[in-house]
Formats: sequence, C-alpha cells, structure tokens
Amino acid sequence: MPMKPVANCPTAAEAELWAAYDDHGADFSAGDVLQEGGIDVASLERQATVFGILDPEGVARRLGFGDGSLEEEILAKDAKEDFLAEILHAAGITEPTTEEVQSAGGKLPKPETEYFPYPSKTMFLLDILDNLPRLRISSSLMRVFLWMLREAGASDVPSFDRLRATQKKIRAEAGIPSIPCLSPLGNVFFMNDPRAIIQHDWANPNIRKFIQLYPEVPKDGVIREIWHAEKWRMGMDLDMLSPMYDAGRAHFYVNELARTRDGSLVVPIRWIICDGEIQADSFTVSINMAGEGEINDNKTTLVRAANLVFNYYDLLERDEIPAWTHLTVQRGHPARMPNPIREIAGDDPIYTNFVDFFGDDVSGNRSKSWNKHWNVYMTNRNLPRKLLMQEFHTGIFHVHGIVSDDHLVAWRALGELSAMLWVPEIRDANQYHADLKQAVANLLDAVAIIDPSKIITKIKYHLLSHTPDDATAFGPLVGLATELFESFNAVFRYSSILSNHLAPSRDIALQLGDQEGLKHRLTGGLWLSSASNRWERAGPGVRLFLERHAVLQKLLGWSPQPADRPAGEKTRSSHALSRTLTAKAVNFSDFPVDSVWDRCKAVIAQSGDECRDGSWIFAELPTDPSITFPARIAEIWKGSASNILIVERFQLSAARDPVYGMPVLTRPNDEHLSVILLAANVKFIVNVQHDCHAAACAATGIRPVMQERVQSDKTERFIEHQPLERFILNTHSFHNAHLPACNP
Repeated sequence: MPMKPVANCPTAAEAELWAAYDDHGADFSAGDVLQEGGIDVASLERQATVFGILDPEGVARRLGFGDGSLEEEILAKDAKEDFLAEILHAAGITEPTTEEVQSAGGKLPKPETEYFPYPSKTMFLLDILDNLPRLRISSSLMRVFLWMLREAGASDVPSFDRLRATQKKIRAEAGIPSIPCLSPLGNVFFMNDPRAIIQHDWANPNIRKFIQLYPEVPKDGVIREIWHAEKWRMGMDLDMLSPMYDAGRAHFYVNELARTRDGSLVVPIRWIICDGEIQADSFTVSINMAGEGEINDNKTTLVRAANLVFNYYDLLERDEIPAWTHLTVQRGHPARMPNPIREIAGDDPIYTNFVDFFGDDVSGNRSKSWNKHWNVYMTNRNLPRKLLMQEFHTGIFHVHGIVSDDHLVAWRALGELSAMLWVPEIRDANQYHADLKQAVANLLDAVAIIDPSKIITKIKYHLLSHTPDDATAFGPLVGLATELFESFNAVFRYSSILSNHLAPSRDIALQLGDQEGLKHRLTGGLWLSSASNRWERAGPGVRLFLERHAVLQKLLGWSPQPADRPAGEKTRSSHALSRTLTAKAVNFSDFPVDSVWDRCKAVIAQSGDECRDGSWIFAELPTDPSITFPARIAEIWKGSASNILIVERFQLSAARDPVYGMPVLTRPNDEHLSVILLAANVKFIVNVQHDCHAAACAATGIRPVMQERVQSDKTERFIEHQPLERFILNTHSFHNAHLPACNP
C-alpha cells in the first residue's frame, strides 16, 4: 500500500534537494545566446509590433509617463466589457464543465436533420445573433444572453465554448477561409479568400441563375448592365471572356475548329447572347482547290451555338481537320488548337468571373482617435446591378436667393449632370453620349467662371470629361458608384472595434467570413463535404427561416423585391360614382352613374412606383395611349371590374423656366380640368415643386419649435406658398430620370 504524504511535512527527496541547494546553490539556463544566422531578431520585433505585442510606448503610459491618452482610450474601450464581466461573475457563470467540453468536440449532425449543419435550432439562432452585420455583439454580451436563456428555462442552451467550437467546425466545413498574407513592406495581414466567395455564388442556386456568362445584345436595345455595353461586347480582350459553351454532350471552345449542322467549318472567337440565345462570333473557314483550309479572319459572322454539332476533338477523331494554308499557319491560328484552357478545365465547364475591387480606409476605434484600417471590398461583376435606392431629389430651390448667380448656374449644371449620371438604363446610346458630353461641358464652364484654377488642380473635374466614353464602355455609371462599398464601412468598423487588436485583420476577416458563410447557408447554398465528398446544403429549417422572417431579412441587409399586394382595411368606404370628384371629370359619362366604388390609398404605376393621392404622375391619354401628359392624382377608386383615378390635368410649357432651367407645369387655359383614368394608364411618378420664385413665396409663417416631442416656447419661420398654380418639373430628381417623358 503506497504511503501518503503528510501535510506540511517535506518528503525525503525534497529534503535532499534543499540540502544540496544550501551547500552548492543552483544553476539556471534560459537557453543559448542568439547567434548571427540563427533566428531573425529584427523579424521577430517587426511581427511583435504588427500584432501589438511589442508596445513600449503603451507600457510607459500605463506606468504613469506621458499624457495618459492611451490609458484613457483603453479604459473607455474596456468599460463596457468590464461591466459585462462583473455581471457574469455576479451571475455565477463559470467555465464550462468537463461534459460540455467533451460534447463541444463532437461531429456535426447528419445532413437530414432540420437545422443542419447546426445541432439545434437554438444554436442556429445564436449563430445568427452573433453574425448580424450592423448589430455586432461582444463575447461578454453573448455570455449574458446565454445566461438569460438558461434563467428563462430555455432548452438546448449551449455553453459559450460549445457555441464557439460549433462555429469553428462550421467555418471549416462551409465557411470562407481567411488567408494570412505578408506585404512587400513586411506587414502581416489576413484576407478572406476571394475564390471561396465567388465559389459560394456559383454553388448557390438562388444566385447562380443570375450570373451572366457572356456579353449580351439586349433585344430592346436598352443598355442596363455592363455586359450590354461596348466594353464586354467589343473592347474586352477575347482571352478574358468566358472561353467555352457547354452543349451538354460536348464543350465548344473559342479559337478551335468546329462544324455546324449544314457542314460548314467555323472558328468561334467570342460567345455572345443575341436575340435571347447564345451565339458564336466566328471566323468562317473556306477550303481551296488543294483541299487546304483557310481561316477568314478579316470579318466575323454570328453562328447559333445550338447549330454546332462537332467540336475540335470530334473532328480530330473523325479525321476531318484539313491541312492549313501557309497564310493561316503564319497568322498562328492552328497553334492555338486545341485551346490550352482545356487542360485547366479537364472535363468540367469553365467560365470567366469578373470582380470589382474597392479600397478604402476607415477608423477601427470607438474613441475620437484615428486608427486607420485599410480595407478592400469585392463584388461579383457577373451579377446584375439592382438599384436599392428609391427616390432621391436634389434640393436646388433652396440655394436661390442665398448664393450668387454664378454659383446658382453651377449648381443647376451639377443637378442636370447628376440626374443624367444616375440613370439605371440607357435607351439611346448615341444620344445619351452627346447629352452627357454637353452636360459635363456646361458644368466645367460654370465652375471655370467661379474659379478657373479648380479645373487644373482638382482631378475630379478632369475625370468628368471621361464619363461619356465610360458610359459607352461600361453602361450606366450608377453601376460603378462606390457608395455601396462606402456604406459597408460601418460593418467593417463594427467588426474591428470588438477585436482585441492583437491580430485585427485576422479577427475582422474571420468575422466577415462568418457573416458570408451564414448568408450562404441561409439562402440555400451548397458546399463540398470534407467527410463524404458530396455536395451538402443546410436543412430546411435553416433555408426557410430567412424567407419567413422579414425582420431577419432587414438585419442581414437582404432586400427582396416586394410583391404588390393590396393592403387590408377594417372598413370599406364605398360611394356611388356620382358622389365623388368624378362628377367633375370631362369623361364622367363613360362610367355608370349608379355604380359603387371603394376608396383606395394607392395605385401601382407601370414603372412599379406606388402613387398616392396628391402624387404627380405621367399618364397615357385614355383615347390615345401614345400621348402622355402630366397630372396630379386627386382620388383613387376600385370598382367591381376596374380601378380608376381622378386626376387634375396639367400641361408642359413650350420653354423652360429661365431661373431653374426646368419645364413648367400649368393648368390648360388656367382652367381646372379633371379626367378619369384607368389604373393601367399611369406610367410613372415624377417630382414636382411649387414655383416659389414666380409666386414670390416668403418665410412669413411662424410655428413653435418641437423639442423633446413637445412644443417649446421658441418659434421658427417657414415658407408659405402663395396661391399661384405654377409648378416646376424637377428634372434634377434621380428617380425616373431615364424615362423619356420626364425630360421633355
């Protein structure tokens, strides 16, 4: 039976050790001295500085030297975390138990489970909560949430460590990897793998259907996307475009010989979508009297991809590849057959995916001190541009009377140019190019009058002169706007301020990668399982959760196209037609007098705009839909068979207003003319303002100032409109600026 040591009584071995120490002392070693050619001390110091480990200035300030600003910053940044830590300690939340640690190392559930790859719905919801882009929470706050869930009696509440362990497994299996990088200056930083981000787009059925593979000639001639413009269609290096067409049984590549159904030989050089189907911009091949083939590369012809029957290897197997003429060999066409990209693709389809990169700097601190972070954003250029902005209006009227005439002219020129730059589609490329060129020239002339030196010192003015050519090459320039990336700076900053700043780029990359992975799982994206080597996707509970909860859609920044559904009302306001404003309409006799109609709040225009009472619109004339006219909605009614509007008709002036340079709206012959329209006659909504300059409207009104949601004793003046029926069609408005009738 082994002997147990007696408390506070040294063993024989311990007594012998201390006796030897008293007689001879002891030697300690910290290893050999660093020699030249060994460990790079300078590299270690640089990396320690990069990761925030070596901070002599910070240590000095913490010891009381200096102005103490760093200490104040740290205290301000850590105050919230310390407060939450005290709450956790008071709540008795300790480290996880042995069982929890062991369970955290388990495998992910089977793909058949409802909330795969999460072990439970609770874990799924916690992961969502931890990855909301604009509502970031700290680790301490997450611990508080877990404690509250346990106290409330919720089931399946994991420990904090188990949550992090599960997130780590999911990140490795279905997330975005963060790659460590070293800059030429020796700085260490992390970035999310752009290949994995693009791979997620291709592996997501909800996104894959929108990915554009080839340049396209739109059927209606309207340029909406970058692949409709000249850059993709004519100006792009052919080697940068998607090189192949997948016919199912065979792959056809550019620069390779192919045979069509009618037996002719062609060499595709560019794939393009024309008339709604894939076609090949091809060189034709002619056979001379000697049986030699010559590629006619002086012009191209369009060949339907569906008419291609044999690719290069099919012809090689059938021994139908002709000998080439000396001129064709000299021009290098046979040397490019087969296309070398085939070796990269193997038997898989291969396409080109363009990306846009945008770099910006943003502070990573919550305090007032500036701690610059350089961040780079990426977007998939093969996806269509979807405008999320609705109505934007330029308030040019507010500058009249408070600036000089020269500044007013410049402001007006800027408004005209801004509206032209913000168009989502280009209907006539040549006319738009000419109009944009004129608008840029007008602005530069106006600015030169105010301060000529700005033309040569401000690079942005010079860049404006290139916008007409850029619009021709890339399509609507709103697709190149950087505001989308700028707005993401807040998401980046939220990820930065919750980092411990020892490895900031790594923490930010991991957090943004987790957000990207969460969106991929929520939208039904697939990933290749490392265990089964099969493509897997999240369970139905995960995939359907986003569709069923509009709140989560807003929190994640997902804005689906809303469906036009009628709003419900508790009571209906039904009236006979004769008791409405329709009795004053010129075409009142076209409708039954005793018919009953329900009052409505809004109507959807052809453009998708929601128009309400008082909205200004352009509408089709009931007797001649080819004629459009401006009007203001008075009432909206719904009948058993049709929906109608009562509108006040206006007319456009022959000349623009001399002050604002915009069209003027007046009543025909100064008379109130009402017309009944069908809801289908409404084309789109426009922005119209009262002509305060002509009416001499002034700040004659007085009203109390609202403070803390109540009226205070202070007052303010406001503009009171004079009763002049004269209005200005605001052509500086961004919304619907591309529609023809809006810019007469």
